[in-house]
Amino acid sequence: MGLRGPAPTPTAVLARRGSWRAKTRVGEPAPPTGIPRRPAWLSPAARAVWRAVIPMLGGMGVLTKIDGLMLARYCTLYARWQAAEEAVSAGDIEQEVRAERLADRLLRIEREFGLSPSARARLATNPAKVENTGKDRFFELRIAD
Repeated sequence: MGLRGPAPTPTAVLARRGSWRAKTRVGEPAPPTGIPRRPAWLSPAARAVWRAVIPMLGGMGVLTKIDGLMLARYCTLYARWQAAEEAVSAGDIEQEVRAERLADRLLRIEREFGLSPSARARLATNPAKVENTGKDRFFELRIAD
């Protein structure tokens, strides 16, 4: 059986809200903020998705260095969904079920990154307070192919 109830609000978000609950939590991991490296194994179509979504997520302040694999999974699923949708548009009705399943999986990941209006409302981040503490702070955001 999976975890029950809504996902817990991150401690950093609780602290920004001024919640007393932030003071009661200890030991929550805090990965370094910043743009993750793009995995070399991404397909060309998934790389295009990566290039499109990285600036938006970076600007929202929701990315950490550890998010790279989850983001790569999103980009791969998006590229597959796009190919399935193109096949359906071309008349291949058998791809319709595949496209719907991929869309459901994409929606779950999109919620994690705040890629829908309601998901963004739950994130409550403050991009201005996100700091880059590593040597990356000396370089501006550039998207590698």
